[in-house]
Amino acid sequence: MTRPIHVDDIKMRGTRVTVQAAPAERAGIADLLGLPALESLEARYVLARNGERVKLEGEIAAAFHQTCTVTLEAFPVTLTVPMSLDFAPVTP
Repeated sequence: MTRPIHVDDIKMRGTRVTVQAAPAERAGIADLLGLPALESLEARYVLARNGERVKLEGEIAAAFHQTCTVTLEAFPVTLTVPMSLDFAPVTP
């Protein structure tokens, strides 16, 4: 589930981005994680530039079904996780 963004397209004051997983992407991720269903997966974040460095602040939200290990019944789960990342160019 990649969405490339060129550094030159990121504003110094910040660029807001929302990414929603398509149904085929959600199905693949659910299969990979062994989930009965992944109803939604969305990332909302702001990218801000400082020279060649980029800071990402935002969150990932998901709604899915998980299987109970005792009853083997699926139950709904919603999850929101904050994220904060710093990117810098590789220096030799």
